[in-house]
Amino acid sequence: MKASNSTSTATEAIRIKKSWVALAAAKAIMFAHEKSLRNGHKTAIWMNVRAVYLADKKSSSHIYGLMAEKGTCIQDMSSAFMADCGVVIMCQACSAAAGLTEGDYIDGVQMGNFPIVESWLFDPNVNTLSW
Repeated sequence: MKASNSTSTATEAIRIKKSWVALAAAKAIMFAHEKSLRNGHKTAIWMNVRAVYLADKKSSSHIYGLMAEKGTCIQDMSSAFMADCGVVIMCQACSAAAGLTEGDYIDGVQMGNFPIVESWLFDPNVNTLSW
């Protein structure tokens, strides 16, 4: 019985951690889409560390709290952002560490190889916001 409680607690801790990552990502994606991209700024979202799981086709990332009213998920938000010409880039090293490949991600996500990352980071007309 103790192992079951321990497993339940660990599973719940992972779920809570994932929901916080999803909430932060939802706010960042919303800002990037609604404020930056829709106001005419060339916009890319860089996902790294645990955020690489949020665009995995096999794992829907529901949004909690006030932003849940639209009944959407991170994949829906990312797809809408890309449909409006936004760019979503995954950290290649973080993806590899998570066991994810470009084929695991929703359509349109780019794997962050150096030429792609360099084209954004070193463009003198690009500003960076960190969430």
